[in-house]
Amino acid sequence: LLYYHYQDQKIAILGPIFLFLTPRFLGHIPGNPKDIPFAVMYFICCSAIYFLSSSKNQLTKILIIGFLLGLTQNFRIAAITLYIILILFDTYNYALEKQKNPTGSETWWQFLRTEIQSVILIGITALLVSVLTWPDLGINVIPNLQELLQLRTNFPWEHTVVYQGKELKGAQLPGHYLVTWFAIATPLIILIPALLSPLAIKQMFQNKLFILFLLTLVTNMTIYAIIKPVTYDGLRHFLFLVPFVSALGVMSIVE
Repeated sequence: LLYYHYQDQKIAILGPIFLFLTPRFLGHIPGNPKDIPFAVMYFICCSAIYFLSSSKNQLTKILIIGFLLGLTQNFRIAAITLYIILILFDTYNYALEKQKNPTGSETWWQFLRTEIQSVILIGITALLVSVLTWPDLGINVIPNLQELLQLRTNFPWEHTVVYQGKELKGAQLPGHYLVTWFAIATPLIILIPALLSPLAIKQMFQNKLFILFLLTLVTNMTIYAIIKPVTYDGLRHFLFLVPFVSALGVMSIVE
């Protein structure tokens, strides 16, 4: 994504280098068979959204994003946030195009109708992929899907987490737990530029890549604050957001 945006190999290589410099992410690669693959698939899905959001070929968009989403949500149900990101980024893209061409052929109502149909078909495609590749879900789709969603929000983990000098249950952690851990675990060479990226990036509202990364972080942080899922082991459940923080850090520095 960085190479496509900047057309510069030196800038693009900074993304993997910044990830390598993040011990909390690097340390999980050898022995975490779930969260790291999920992080990879989540980033691939966001890349597909970036490239296909403005595509006029709706069938290609539905099949590719639906297939990738199906594989991603097989790792973790947290992939459901990708649907929100898809809708928000598509809306942003349409608003941007409408600003450049106010007399465009498609009205807001037509866009919303097409977007709703597209997201529903992507969801059906993703569910079909999950059913075909996940035997437990394929046995009894609706009840097992409900159970998976309930487990995501009320995971039966009753142990305690030491946070700010107190022992708290995983479901009782405050909303700032995730933000605090990002501040602790992210090297300052990445964290500070990432935080300053809205100020550093020129014409940020016209920068599609920046908006995609920002939407991804804001969406997931907001969902976390609302749902307050069971969380433990610091950033382990949110390692998939580390590449986006690193990418924002790169963009801030090169801009």
